Amino acid sequence: MHPAGTTAEYKFQVTPTLATRYRVELFHSSISSTPLAKSGIATIYVALGETTSNPPLCSSSVCQESMQTTFTSPPLALQTEMSKRLHLYFGINLAKTKTTPPIPKWLSLGAGHGRVVALQRLSPDKFIETFTFSFTVGDDSYEWATNGCHSLGPSRREAL
Repeated sequence: MHPAGTTAEYKFQVTPTLATRYRVELFHSSISSTPLAKSGIATIYVALGETTSNPPLCSSSVCQESMQTTFTSPPLALQTEMSKRLHLYFGINLAKTKTTPPIPKWLSLGAGHGRVVALQRLSPDKFIETFTFSFTVGDDSYEWATNGCHSLGPSRREAL
């Protein structure tokens, strides 16, 4: 597929219908049973009816977006909810035309360099998370979407 000793970039499209884990395997031929190389596993989720209100278009080829989400919890569970790790998902569609492309249907964990940058308790039953994403758009028009889910695990305060 490319000369020995060089690297190449490959792109392909997947069409998940549920939360799906993908791994790419490269075989010597269509009859080979052992892969020559394997990629890491990537988890891709489907965003159904996801809407994003984009801030004004960024004026550089690399966009840095910051958002805040407010969470409500029963007061006795607030500390537990605040200690859960937020897993951020991101998707982007780019278009060479001036027409804005559709909102992405697929979001990938870790894409867009998403990270939580602040966590603040507002009241006995509310807290705010501030998170950022950065992505390259060049001269293309774009549409992006994000989502997140919380999980128990190491406290996220270690990462803040």
